[in-house]
Amino acid sequence: MQFKPTIWDTANGGNPIKPLGKGDTLSFLTPDPVVKTAAFSALANYSYSLNPSGGGFNIALPTIADNGAMLMFADTNGSAATQHIVLKQGTTTIAIINSAYGVAYLSFNTALAKWSVITLSVPYPAMSNYES
Repeated sequence: MQFKPTIWDTANGGNPIKPLGKGDTLSFLTPDPVVKTAAFSALANYSYSLNPSGGGFNIALPTIADNGAMLMFADTNGSAATQHIVLKQGTTTIAIINSAYGVAYLSFNTALAKWSVITLSVPYPAMSNYES
């Protein structure tokens, strides 16, 4: 059996965007060693631990990345239920982590030139998914 990862567009009814194919990237994430407590610019293929206990903040997503590039954000102290974390690509809100210990996984689609929320493993109802 061959595993064929697929990028899902959860903002549009959960339909598959496309399976990863030849030349696409499926990457492992590099953990950022610093817990983030305020706004910052994320790098593709990184995972981030977040502590919004001092107040919610925005995270700027990269505007361009390789197809299939990923990001992971996790509220590691449980404050996101009241101190929301907003994931933005330019002026577009991609997701809001708004539950305690919420986790968001994102993947970049070069055909759409945007980040999309994927649902591989979200241990809690972790985010609002919408574009504004």
